[in-house]
Amino acid sequence: MEVGYDGALRAGQGEIEQSCYCIHAPMHRLLPHAAAVFHTHMPFASALTRLEDPQILPIGQTELGTAIHTAYDDCYDGPAFDPAEGERLAGAIGDKTVLMMANHGVATVGKTVADAYDRLYYVERVAQVQLYAMWTGRPLKHLPQRVIDETVAEFRGGRTYGGKKPATWHFEALKRILDRKEPDYKN
Repeated sequence: MEVGYDGALRAGQGEIEQSCYCIHAPMHRLLPHAAAVFHTHMPFASALTRLEDPQILPIGQTELGTAIHTAYDDCYDGPAFDPAEGERLAGAIGDKTVLMMANHGVATVGKTVADAYDRLYYVERVAQVQLYAMWTGRPLKHLPQRVIDETVAEFRGGRTYGGKKPATWHFEALKRILDRKEPDYKN
């Protein structure tokens, strides 16, 4: 199904889910780095958005790599049935690629499906680990500032290996698994 920025069905068939259109279309239109937009209510990331302070904490390497790409929207006003809500969310995410949506869920964007999926995968894992650590009731071990600074600098460097970004390798591996186990996904 292809839906235009105006909400009209351009190709395919079916019903257009209004809240999906109202969130996704403005983000695609307004964010140059949003060729792919994912919005989910995955359990751990969604649970984190229900906290008064949903910040991803500097308690591990994966958390740091995710936090530098994360924006937070602290205003939930109900279901999105107006494209103005998607415009507001696009403004909230800005140049980041993860948006923690208060009392709601998470959105990720990327220049490719692999990029957006990789962000989604890791934000869910980060939320899971952080919540598990919090559930122990024991004090969280925050990383020292020197380690945070050095690790963030490495992540911002945009390393590749074998001529590809880690997100591409991750997504290609998932497709190989599907090719073996469920090849009909291509249909």
